Amino acid sequence: MTTTSNSPAVSFIIATYNRKNELQECIQSILDQSVDDAEIVIVSNSTDGTSGLFEQGGDLDHEQIRFFNYEGRMGVSEARNVGFQKANGDIYITIDDDAVISSEDVVEKVLAKFSRYPRLGAIAFQSVNYHTGEIEDKKVPKLKKSGYRDEPFFSSYFIGVGNAILSEVIDSAGDYPEDYTYGFEEVDLSYRIIREGYRIRYCPDIQVTHKESPVERVENDQLIQNIMRNRTKTSAKYLPWRYVISSTILWVLYSMLKTWGDPRPIISAMRDVYLERNTILDERRPLDAESMKYLREHHGRLLF
Repeated sequence: MTTTSNSPAVSFIIATYNRKNELQECIQSILDQSVDDAEIVIVSNSTDGTSGLFEQGGDLDHEQIRFFNYEGRMGVSEARNVGFQKANGDIYITIDDDAVISSEDVVEKVLAKFSRYPRLGAIAFQSVNYHTGEIEDKKVPKLKKSGYRDEPFFSSYFIGVGNAILSEVIDSAGDYPEDYTYGFEEVDLSYRIIREGYRIRYCPDIQVTHKESPVERVENDQLIQNIMRNRTKTSAKYLPWRYVISSTILWVLYSMLKTWGDPRPIISAMRDVYLERNTILDERRPLDAESMKYLREHHGRLLF
């Protein structure tokens, strides 16, 4: 099947860094889609020979693919933002470079969801572990997972491993915060999507399998520092102060558990927040009453 002139154009966006083999399988799963005129935008900082795949005569020298390589390493937020800028579609489907689309009708399903639900701005895909076949709990966009892993629901956020966002939503709400190199960038964007009056829906019938490649992953202490810093900044930018204080206390306790009592990542994160305090306060735009109501009704990330 091919999209008609009345169907929204779709752009797949993949940010990649030194995962050549995983990227190949990811792209092939997109090329296998039943809708065959979606473009594929690759934003790469790779130094492992990935570029050769896209050169004339390379394994991924394909008319649907647009490859952009940049020197130096971007964070995932910046790379995805570049993808948004380069993409031509009305719908952006973002897939992690170590994930694979599970079926050949994902584009058709995405188009159907946006047609069915008014004010739907973003779709969260279900993520399944590539090796075990089990649903990845941490990728289900709800704090209470039991009973919801295989059930569709309106959510307060989405996960970056697999999602679809209307381009008009990015135009209206803005893109990812580029100072978030990793961690909570999706929640930050989700708050703004909801503030603009759009809704987010978890659709488990749209699925990716996720390898969680160990290549180029952030070390645990750095990950905890990033998450602690970004969670605190996100709360301070969008939530009432009572949630900012409560959330920060909970995340300090959680981070202490994750680091086996080592306070250094937390101290570093809080130092970063303190040094950025003026910028954070300048960016502070608390969510309106309707947005807060939506978050409460859909188990929003208010405290944790």
